[in-house]
Amino acid sequence: MKKNRKEAEEPTSWPGWATFQEVSEDFEPDNWDELEKDSFYKAPKMIRFRWHVMEKLANYWFKKLAKGFARSVYDIGSGDFGLFVQTQRFTPRAQYLLKNKWVNVQFGFYLIEYTIVDGVAYSHYSLNYGIRYVFFMESKLTKNQESNVKIITDLFRETEESLHQTFANRKPPYTPNYLFS
Repeated sequence: MKKNRKEAEEPTSWPGWATFQEVSEDFEPDNWDELEKDSFYKAPKMIRFRWHVMEKLANYWFKKLAKGFARSVYDIGSGDFGLFVQTQRFTPRAQYLLKNKWVNVQFGFYLIEYTIVDGVAYSHYSLNYGIRYVFFMESKLTKNQESNVKIITDLFRETEESLHQTFANRKPPYTPNYLFS
């Protein structure tokens, strides 16, 4: 038995070691990548291959859905989200949302749900008739009614413009996270 055994040193480079360090006052977020580069999970090749195949299947399904929708609509076009549409369609809908705190809108093959909870307006959309909603955006409301109508109108415009681009380009808005379980 040795008498001069060194005590085991604490490792300082295992994954996640940066989470136990104190954050200094002069910490810059640009250094985050250097601190956390060893702690990212790298999936095995079979799991990554499975993810890739599932993503391809989800993209294929979305393209079929968009193609079916395009058969019933002759010209999808670039979308009309100008000032006239905002004042004639989005503003009354925003006033309705402020009054009732909830509105559901069919937009192409999307079902969009707008809600107001605790002074924050949210938009969620669904591709499967409301069975599963995906969170898209949120906007903090103020005490001013006119300002809230403008904020909600912008929320409507940005949500619908983004979703319009997905079915016009036939590219899915996201990769479903339930595929990666």
